[in-house]
Amino acid sequence: MSEDKPHRTGLLGRILNKEDAIKTIKQASYVIIVMAFIYAFIGFLTEPALITDGIFYCILGVLLLWLKSRVVSIITLIFSLLALLLFILNKTGVVEEGGSLGGIFVIILLIASAKAVEGTFKFRGKYKVDTF
Repeated sequence: MSEDKPHRTGLLGRILNKEDAIKTIKQASYVIIVMAFIYAFIGFLTEPALITDGIFYCILGVLLLWLKSRVVSIITLIFSLLALLLFILNKTGVVEEGGSLGGIFVIILLIASAKAVEGTFKFRGKYKVDTF
């Protein structure tokens, strides 16, 4: 008696069709936008340079939600990787400027960006419906 388990959808689930890809892109966009507001709020309280990061990530999140673009998702992933690198360099003492935001925020942003890349590539590639 093998029952097919329903697969988990959304940000941490598998992408098996076009609807899953759209749902993943939307949820990743929402996470990126929320993280952008958290960046800006923490920047307002402690380090004003984070406000610029927050605005930038908010713009990327809105563009990702609106365009579902591969380019936007890759740019978001690259900047998330750079934020993680800067955080690691700051914690190891190599640099003293930047990267002061908590590691959990950077990791959440990185996971959301990676799932956005997966979702956009599957949405624009594997599950694209050609209309001629």
